Amino acid sequence: MKLIWIILPLVAGQNLITLEPEVKSKEDFAAEEQLYVGDSIICDSQDCYPKVFEPREHWQEIKASQHLPAGLDIRMNIESGLREAKLHAGASEDDSTGLSTVEETQQAYEFSEHFKEIRDAEATGNYNDMTTHLETLIEFSHGYHHGYKIISRDFATLERLVSNVSVPLHIKELTTRIFTGCLRNNQPACDLIVQEHGDFIPLIWYQLHFLVNGELNMEEMNLCKRYLSILHVLSVQKNTVPEIDEEALNKMFDSGDKQTRLRVLEIVSLDYSALDRDALTNQQKRNTQPLNAQAWYNKLALQIQDPSLDEFQVRLLFRGLHSIKTHAGKSVKTDQSFVKWLAAEAENRSDRLKQHVKERDPEQEEFDRQLVSSRHAVFGNPLANRIKRFDDEL
Repeated sequence: MKLIWIILPLVAGQNLITLEPEVKSKEDFAAEEQLYVGDSIICDSQDCYPKVFEPREHWQEIKASQHLPAGLDIRMNIESGLREAKLHAGASEDDSTGLSTVEETQQAYEFSEHFKEIRDAEATGNYNDMTTHLETLIEFSHGYHHGYKIISRDFATLERLVSNVSVPLHIKELTTRIFTGCLRNNQPACDLIVQEHGDFIPLIWYQLHFLVNGELNMEEMNLCKRYLSILHVLSVQKNTVPEIDEEALNKMFDSGDKQTRLRVLEIVSLDYSALDRDALTNQQKRNTQPLNAQAWYNKLALQIQDPSLDEFQVRLLFRGLHSIKTHAGKSVKTDQSFVKWLAAEAENRSDRLKQHVKERDPEQEEFDRQLVSSRHAVFGNPLANRIKRFDDEL
């Protein structure tokens, strides 16, 4: 094999470089135009990979737009035409071990050995060797402090397993269960994701969209459900302008079971409810509104009438309906079955508000008042609402 070595002088103290040929081909420009570039991940039409090149002892291809750490051996492979890099041959043993990363240089904690074994298995492609370690981490991920530690210390490893197209589906599924366990009912862990890993939510949407574009088998459907669980828990916690993939959600709604359809509607409702935040400008609200408000409104209005829903689910779906109707106005039409359901709910909750038999939950009372007042003010005739309020004052 004929190889041309490229020697790159690196300025002292320089941490990252981007290796570029002096002249880009049309193919290079076309490829870069189709890339999704996040804070730590780059995705093309077929795969996702780290934004910062992760060196190993053997030669690896340098992907489009990747940044290179300083001090690597770099070459151009004439036979393949690919740019490649690896750890410098004179590096110390600690610096040249497989997937040596910042994670491994941190002070060890209770899960360090598990993640070391996972990275070693990842480096050799022996993914079945990491199954036991992932299952152990799933058990501990539900702990409040353990979940935060895992996200704060080893997020990059878990993200790679989700994004790498070569990782088997069953490994991705185990990894998503770790994410869900770490994030559910764990506000600090969710905040850490939103604040420091802003490309993670778009990455999960990308993975979901990629899967649902084909015919889903059982294993793929289970993984899609795990992606929905991650998106759901982050939608509950995050304080950012939402961006949803309506096409992916529609496909999951149409092909999923009852629980999956409910999860889809909860995500839609949470994202629509974000339109009510005072911090959003009118322009942001216009940009945030999904295109097919009537279709989602109809699905939410039908689902909320299911008597098996618990109070939390009713609140969540109702707030989505309230937000859609508030912002879309008369362009969204209300089905009569929902009007009848709302009338009955409003009467029951109004009676409960008047009784004051026992000390009430402030959140429950606030929601009951919102539902009662919305019956006419939002979903019906505003004039009827003013007449009712006048009668109540008499």
